[in-house]
Amino acid sequence: MKIFVVVVEPEYGINLGMIARVMKNFGKGNLRIVNPKCDTRLPFLMYAKHAADVVKKTRTFGSLKDAVLDMDSVIGTTAVRKRHRNIIRTVEKLEEFKKESWKYNGKKVAIVFGREGIGLNSEELKLCDRLITIGTSKSYGVLNLSHAVAIVLYELAKKGGETGKYPGMGNPEKQALENIFKSIVDKIDIRKKEKVVSSFKNVLGRAVPTNEEGKSLLCLFRGILEGKDE
Repeated sequence: MKIFVVVVEPEYGINLGMIARVMKNFGKGNLRIVNPKCDTRLPFLMYAKHAADVVKKTRTFGSLKDAVLDMDSVIGTTAVRKRHRNIIRTVEKLEEFKKESWKYNGKKVAIVFGREGIGLNSEELKLCDRLITIGTSKSYGVLNLSHAVAIVLYELAKKGGETGKYPGMGNPEKQALENIFKSIVDKIDIRKKEKVVSSFKNVLGRAVPTNEEGKSLLCLFRGILEGKDE
């Protein structure tokens, strides 16, 4: 997979510099910053050391939605599981996600890291296809931002899980599938429609269906939407 590191509203230039440095360590050069709250010039470059090329390529966006618009999949990171009880999500351990990372071969994948203090908010979490967490001590489970990036990149760089080609469905096809499912839900009498749509999006994000599987589902849903019997 082609990894894009996305950092939401970072507060410290030193963290950005360290992130660029560790990305260089693992051969990653795509860093995106969402609405930075710190100086992204001198401190960023100063602490990046030999990763000036990563700094130079870094792109800044006004919102997470804009930052991940061209991604095939969006993987959010979180340290606090209980904060997301009001959202229908399954938070996976990093090692569990790693076993299935081969499914993203050839895909553009955003790994999203939240704010140093409060992480990702509810609306940002909804933009993520999957949520992962790093196993840490219960007594102090929140990692420094740059350390979290380093651990995730290190684990994903290690060989593991299955390998081989996996023609996973691209982002445009996934969006089409989510939209047609929402259209079906809107037309039927069912409670908590938003949660139903959110649940489908979560399942779709974890499953990473192939192009053929996606086409089959689209065909089925179009038939349902149009009231066809076949």
